Amino acid sequence: MSKQDNHIFWRDEILQLLFWMRGEGMGESQSVPAIARCLDITEAVARTHLGQMVEAGYLCEQGGCFALTEMGRAEGARRFKDEFESMLSQGHGECTDPNCDCHAMGPEHCKSHEHVN
Repeated sequence: MSKQDNHIFWRDEILQLLFWMRGEGMGESQSVPAIARCLDITEAVARTHLGQMVEAGYLCEQGGCFALTEMGRAEGARRFKDEFESMLSQGHGECTDPNCDCHAMGPEHCKSHEHVN
């Protein structure tokens, strides 16, 4: 089986992409050309997998654009977290000083941030 025919691989990639794009404020739905461009695949390959995902209930299609269903959002979130969890462990505004006490004793011991009780 070639990579372009591996539906499980592309389902995961598409779910993660649409979940990420939605979270970044890039819109609730995306066009086939936008999805194909982001995943570096042809539009024909994208359409094949998008169609299968609509049939399975992960996506809905409106006016040629695709959006996550509730099931798709839940699966996209889970897959995104699984894939990127190690990179997501530090959120915006968290301490980046490796010698700070907060890493061992908790955020209330951070010397670089004020904490509101």
